[in-house]
Amino acid sequence: MRALYDDGLTDVYGYLLHRCGDLQTAEDLTSETFLAAVAALQSEQAVPLNVAWLIGVARHKLVDHWRRRERQERNLRAVEGSWPSVGLYGGHDEPRVEWYVSVDDIRALVPRVAELGGQAGAVTESPSGLTATCTDDQGMTVRLWQPAPGY
Repeated sequence: MRALYDDGLTDVYGYLLHRCGDLQTAEDLTSETFLAAVAALQSEQAVPLNVAWLIGVARHKLVDHWRRRERQERNLRAVEGSWPSVGLYGGHDEPRVEWYVSVDDIRALVPRVAELGGQAGAVTESPSGLTATCTDDQGMTVRLWQPAPGY
């Protein structure tokens, strides 16, 4: 496996980086490709493990990534029709990024999230408006926010 890794790392990473243009995504997909090679070695399937096989797996990993990303974007557009804004939430030991989508009628959209295969929490009220936390089938969390009058 070490020889396959040494022979294929540059080719697989270069293939993915050229097609996705993002260093982090290329690194993640390269890791997933080599994890698939380890899984193939551990299985009882007779798979010819070589650089060409790795490139084929990398191609499939990249297509899966694009489909997953498109599905997430499509679900967000279906909920609101616009891109969410990003905010930092400091209520934990370390700040984390949260996605917010400003909506006009939160009570109508919460059932729509379930229709799309996600889960939505109860609508809560605060001085800034109504909020609901929604999670899709891939575990991505988005907060819907209906601003209070004047916000």
